[in-house]
Amino acid sequence: MEIIIDTLGGEKGPVPAVLGGLKAHSALGVDIAFVGNSKSITDIIRQQNSTFQSYRIIHTDQKILMSEPPAEALHQKPDASISLAMREVAEHRSHAIVSAGHTGATVVAARNLLGLLP
Repeated sequence: MEIIIDTLGGEKGPVPAVLGGLKAHSALGVDIAFVGNSKSITDIIRQQNSTFQSYRIIHTDQKILMSEPPAEALHQKPDASISLAMREVAEHRSHAIVSAGHTGATVVAARNLLGLLP
């Protein structure tokens, strides 16, 4: 199982998201993928002196701001972190998403890319 983590979504930057991914891997043995700035993610992992090596990074610097209307922002920013993360699930490369970002954008991206339950 792989969990994909949106590292650009939180108010406190990528550190809590990356640290949460490291903890999830350690505690649960799940694979982790990170979406966000690859240099920042790599630097955070190195600072933790982590031996964790089996992770993927999908690089982007595009994020949806809390002040942006969700549907419009997703249309204008096709490479936003939540969009890239949701595509990974839609294309069956990841199994779950964690994002502390714009809830409306997350819901709209899920509806658009994953669809609704019957």
